[in-house]
Amino acid sequence: MEIIVIAGILFLAFKFNIIQKLFGIYKQASAATAVEVMLQHFANKGMLNFNPRLMSKVFVHNAWNLKPDVFNGKFGQRPHNVSVATYALAVAAEDLTRKQDQDYYSVTMALGNALAELETNGGYYPLKSIDHEIIKDSMLIYASLIPNYQNPDELMS
Repeated sequence: MEIIVIAGILFLAFKFNIIQKLFGIYKQASAATAVEVMLQHFANKGMLNFNPRLMSKVFVHNAWNLKPDVFNGKFGQRPHNVSVATYALAVAAEDLTRKQDQDYYSVTMALGNALAELETNGGYYPLKSIDHEIIKDSMLIYASLIPNYQNPDELMS
């Protein structure tokens, strides 16, 4: 009897993608933790007007909603947490720029630090092709936020 119940639960779990959804929640939480770590330095220096733990979840959630199929692995690969975190910072910095929020500078510096980390140590991360696309999108957003770059597409040539 127990085997039938377990089989039924497993069937329902796969039928409704419960396991995939739980894994997506786990990946979002992992990326939010990475964003929090990147922002905590600025919070410790008094350069942020928000709680990094709370806002990191919002930043990742907002970025995740822009590309849910990509982040949920619909194309066969799930991106690494560091590329999701970098993209979340890029989207947040772009949003804070539009709102002319004073936290824009700290979030943009955190994004720059994340991109510098990937430039320096990217070979040590198990990055997939999907990660490289996400990082490229983050770099383009970053370049568009820096006033010295008139055409961010020149960075990719």
